[in-house]
Amino acid sequence: TTVNGETAMTFGMGNEYPSYFYDRNNNELSLVSNTYSDGLGRMKFNGEIYTIKERMTVTQSFWYAFYHKTEFTSFILPDSINVINHGTFSGCSNLNSIVLPSSNFIGTASFPYCSSLTGVTIPDTVKYINFCGCTSLVEVDIPQAATGITENCFSGCSLLTSIELGDNIQTIGWYAFIDCSGLTEITIPSGVTSLGRGVFMNTSIMEIFMYPTTAPSVIETTYSSQSGWRQGTFSGLPKGGKLHYPAGSNYSSVINAFNSWNTGNNWTFVGDL
Repeated sequence: TTVNGETAMTFGMGNEYPSYFYDRNNNELSLVSNTYSDGLGRMKFNGEIYTIKERMTVTQSFWYAFYHKTEFTSFILPDSINVINHGTFSGCSNLNSIVLPSSNFIGTASFPYCSSLTGVTIPDTVKYINFCGCTSLVEVDIPQAATGITENCFSGCSLLTSIELGDNIQTIGWYAFIDCSGLTEITIPSGVTSLGRGVFMNTSIMEIFMYPTTAPSVIETTYSSQSGWRQGTFSGLPKGGKLHYPAGSNYSSVINAFNSWNTGNNWTFVGDL
């Protein structure tokens, strides 16, 4: 963050390391802490509201700036923002609306546990997202700039009923959709090269469409006397579903990984895409 050409502190926890909040309506930059507010959406620092009224340019949010601030229900971020740092909105459980600028980066813990957030329009330039614990989220489109779905990215999003992965997605991290009980089917884009452990665990997915012509790297379920069961990519899926893959492609490794956990659960595998 810069104020009249001077660098301003943009991160920290508590009163020792204050942060700054941009008021778009009044063109003000307010000094804030991560401790409490005045109930009007303005933040206090040592019990007082501090505001820098000179013209400024704000380019970043701040680490954990609104951490567990349950009084906030909406945010409009200025167009100058190009970085939303780690944990900025983490635990804002009453946040139900947010307008994002055309940011080119959102930190990997952008909206975790924002349990009132039902949806958000994400600019196509955004590369990293996380909606872990957003239990009211019903739909989301992955931006085209994103190349991966991070670990636990949508874990616990129990009302999420559909998701459209971007064409440029290459990796899907461990437990990316765990406990997304509203998901009944999913399409894996052609560019995906790997899927981590427990990606679909405790979902309601009964149909998977996998479009990569080369089978992506997956993880088998294993067991040893020392460590017990170690979950694989397809652990925790319900019985009786269907996996579709490209005609003529060798998906034996995927099928083996699937059956390492799911043998006897009556899934079928069809090369019909």
